[in-house]
Amino acid sequence: MNINREEMLALTRRMTVKRTSMTRISGCYADAEGFIDGTFNVNFLKLSPAEREKNLELAKTVPFAQTNQNLKRYAFPESGQGSMLCICFMIGMIFLQRRRIRNDWENLSRCLSI
Repeated sequence: MNINREEMLALTRRMTVKRTSMTRISGCYADAEGFIDGTFNVNFLKLSPAEREKNLELAKTVPFAQTNQNLKRYAFPESGQGSMLCICFMIGMIFLQRRRIRNDWENLSRCLSI
């Protein structure tokens, strides 16, 4: 699977707090061996504006991150609540609005060469 970087960047630029159609964030925390330490499944719309911005910025880095490594410039604590050594695959599930799903799915498919 090849990601066309320019097209993926174009998609992530469209991901802003006001324009996003993301409704839920889900994923897991994993330890150094790859075992799941915990999972999360949060309603994105119920987060505070600051938390929405923080989580959206993190979600935008996922398509460009290497598996089993911290994402870009985000440093995660080694202990305490919210700690993780890596993130499994995706941060969020995006549920697109009906009128936008076809266009966004076609763009994503083209970016991922599906």
